[in-house]
Amino acid sequence: MSADRPLRVLVTSTPGAGHIGPLVPLAAALQAAGHQVLWATATESCARVRALGFEAVAAGMGVGERTAAL
Repeated sequence: MSADRPLRVLVTSTPGAGHIGPLVPLAAALQAAGHQVLWATATESCARVRALGFEAVAAGMGVGERTAAL
């Protein structure tokens, strides 16, 4: 792989600020370096991730779905 070729990076996290927040500096640094960052998280957190400046896609169960499954 050429060093000048941008990477495509998938960041994944469960929903919630405590899970998303610690990954933001890493994702931001990757994006600032010219890499393509896609963030997969529960539907309920996609808007928060997008507001931080990242592309987001819904994946997995949200908190409500996990709680209902119990």
